[in-house]
Amino acid sequence: MSTTEHTTNDAIANALRPTRHGWSIKGVVRSENTGTLAGSNRRPDILVTEPNVSPVVIETEVLPAITVESEARDRLGERLKDNGRQILSSVAVRSPARYRNLDGKALADDIAVATDFEWDKACV
Repeated sequence: MSTTEHTTNDAIANALRPTRHGWSIKGVVRSENTGTLAGSNRRPDILVTEPNVSPVVIETEVLPAITVESEARDRLGERLKDNGRQILSSVAVRSPARYRNLDGKALADDIAVATDFEWDKACV
């Protein structure tokens, strides 16, 4: 059985939280949450809403990740439902293909040491 993108996104978000003091605050780094964007029920894969900083969206796909860049660009300019803040930065992350077959602790452990993520940043 293949690991879902939601599972991978949750694991990536968990790995990101301890990397910055501000991101360790509950609710700053969220994954797979519906109802976060104004006028839309689309959900960003990972949303970072650090205080006093423009929100950042991280869109992820496992390689070959054909649509991740366009999804990341599509998030630019959208606004958060709860406070109206505009998304000015978005990151497209291509995850290693092995993540299709990892879950739980094995997935978390691999994310913590992986050096083969690919990414592109888009900004308004």
